[in-house]
Amino acid sequence: MHKTNRRTKKLQEYARGIAEILYQEAAPEDLASLGDIEKTIRQQTLDYVTPQLGILALRYSLC
Repeated sequence: MHKTNRRTKKLQEYARGIAEILYQEAAPEDLASLGDIEKTIRQQTLDYVTPQLGILALRYSLC
């Protein structure tokens, strides 16, 4: 398997895992409509995912 394909597959697996956890953490009322789902996903991404990306980027920039 091509290296990029392996990375893409790994990224998709991690994303599914993150999505499952975030779904379980969301309140049912936050998933009542497509608009609510979008708002919830955006907020969860800002709260949990984006900070980790920033930390990783900073770590690599300091190396």
